[in-house]
Amino acid sequence: MEKIRAIIFLIFILLEGIRDLHKRKISLVSVSAFGSLGILLQCTHWSENWMNLLGGIGVGAAVLLLAKITKEKIGYGDGWVLMVSGIYLGFYGNLVLLAYSLMATSAVAILLIVLKKAKKNTEL
Repeated sequence: MEKIRAIIFLIFILLEGIRDLHKRKISLVSVSAFGSLGILLQCTHWSENWMNLLGGIGVGAAVLLLAKITKEKIGYGDGWVLMVSGIYLGFYGNLVLLAYSLMATSAVAILLIVLKKAKKNTEL
């Protein structure tokens, strides 16, 4: 069951990553569907404790709050995607995903600035 959950999560991340790259937005239908499926899988084949699951969702909720506070310097879509990933990864897994995402974004930003393809206030 763990492999099925991992494959479903990978499909979600790939679909939303591609959609975000091309359209600069995510699909709330997709977020709702994959989030609901994740909760259903958790309820039928329980492998996480409730606190870990809620903590994982909480990481995404914190990013949504940060998006509101910063007037979307970080997008709402990032928060929604992290809420769903929290269902699949739990608290620590979701924190690791967020940390790697921030490091990758920083590396791309530095590279683009060095290559003079972007400025320090360019949105990524």
